[in-house]
Amino acid sequence: MSSSYPGRAKTVVIIQEGGQPRGIVTAVVVCSKPTDGSPSRLTFTGSVQIEPATKRHIEEVVLPLVDQILGEGLRIPKLSYDVSFANLAAAGVCDLALCVSGFSADLPVFTAFLSASLGIPIPESLASTGQINSLDGNIGLVSRLPEKIAAAQSDPALNVLVLPLPDGDNSLETLAPKEKVRLETAMATPRENLRLQSVRDIAQALETVFFDGESIVQASFRHGFFDMAPPQKHTIHIAARCAGILTDDNEKRFWNALEHRLLSGEILAAKHLLLERVQYHLNKKAYPSHFGRQLYELVASLPPVIRRLKSLLPILPTRERVLMSQLVSEADYEDAEYFRDAARGTGLFPRGHHNTDPTADSSSLGEASESMDRNLDAILSEISEETLSERFGQPIHMARMSFRLNSITAESHDDFFETMAAFVRHLYRHCNFTVCPVDDHQARIEAVALLEKTFAHQGGAVAAERESRYGFHGGWRLILDAVTERFRAEVYEKHINMVLKSALDPLDSAQKSLLIDALMKRLAPGLPPDILAMPREQLGDKYDGLVRTHGKAMDAIRELFRRV
Repeated sequence: MSSSYPGRAKTVVIIQEGGQPRGIVTAVVVCSKPTDGSPSRLTFTGSVQIEPATKRHIEEVVLPLVDQILGEGLRIPKLSYDVSFANLAAAGVCDLALCVSGFSADLPVFTAFLSASLGIPIPESLASTGQINSLDGNIGLVSRLPEKIAAAQSDPALNVLVLPLPDGDNSLETLAPKEKVRLETAMATPRENLRLQSVRDIAQALETVFFDGESIVQASFRHGFFDMAPPQKHTIHIAARCAGILTDDNEKRFWNALEHRLLSGEILAAKHLLLERVQYHLNKKAYPSHFGRQLYELVASLPPVIRRLKSLLPILPTRERVLMSQLVSEADYEDAEYFRDAARGTGLFPRGHHNTDPTADSSSLGEASESMDRNLDAILSEISEETLSERFGQPIHMARMSFRLNSITAESHDDFFETMAAFVRHLYRHCNFTVCPVDDHQARIEAVALLEKTFAHQGGAVAAERESRYGFHGGWRLILDAVTERFRAEVYEKHINMVLKSALDPLDSAQKSLLIDALMKRLAPGLPPDILAMPREQLGDKYDGLVRTHGKAMDAIRELFRRV
């Protein structure tokens, strides 16, 4: 069975158009599957033709290198692969039968093999080209490189082109003088936002292509090499060097990724990453040394606005907390206490410990200001339109779409209110809200309140019922759509209020002044002079409005860039 995750690596190939070579961006697509004992482990599929010599080179040079990295380096069994090239619209337009020849696709094929095998994605903004000369893993120069660079420059989706070091194997000297000048000119004048990354061998290419530490860590959990000892630094074996790139510093990668997710307010993603780590150690039946202390210190160092989020705790499910505790040996007793406290949040939320000493030294004030900046980042992230839409807007929209009625009108007074009560409960249930109407009576009260507010200018619930009975303007569709929008707006407002109240109400006057200072610095370019000149104490009771203003402004900017 093919892997559920296909490795996809962009590259550039050459077609002939009107007798002139032209570079086209395409992609190598690789799916991995268990070996079935057949002599060949490669199957080439798709409409794009691949020359026999190219297939043979991939089987004799590229695949063995992948086997060495996975098998000898990471202890992953050999796999078989389906290989294809994405069909090109340009080839069809030009009425050309595309054929891949030569060895310039070696590098993207190599990275696509590893991507499919490990489940590590390759960025869509990155393309590569290069010949893997032999089993030593060196990457050699390829033909028509100026045309390939030009093709990458013309593709706005590409930000990086990985290519051979121009004179890594002295092949540059074998080029004709005119061709050498063309290549040097192409490499010296890339598009402003296209980076040309030269690599000498597959180890350097791997570092460039697989740079996402979190993806590497997640792959190491799945395939069991998270805490595998990396090879000796002085090793010269290219496969060992490549394996070392994937095994070295995974502990550091994990903590950096977890911290980034938490500070960004991506609580669900952070919890998922932490759970993957815990399940890895449960499968190994070994408690990781110093794990609890590090987790506790990370959670304790989060800005208060993050630590107060209801979605943060418990940071691990009860089952995993208990199972991890069962792995603890005597040497880890103290660390296990930190682990339990971090997972449950015990002792991480002291109250009444704000620093109000006006004589605090400048370094302390600097640290406080930096902390307030982090708080502000977290607040703005939590109330941004992007976050609100992802967390609440999309589930509410899906709830509305899944609530279907057989008629656009209500049969009776009771039918109208029973339907509305059911719809309100449907909205709450699909949005996973912890507080929701528990019975029909409460749901009906909630429905009436929503109707009164939604149709306040048309006559309230009475007008809505009349519309449901006669369907003047769409009947149920109009009513449910309008109520959904009102419900969504109220959910957004409640969440914003909760975030602001949880984060800002506990602050003393000095800390609120620091937050206002940080906020004013962010907003300064867009604020009128009279607001900028106002004393900070006069703004102290207006911080919520300023925060909301900034959040809406940033969402408007994001929307503008999405349209460009």
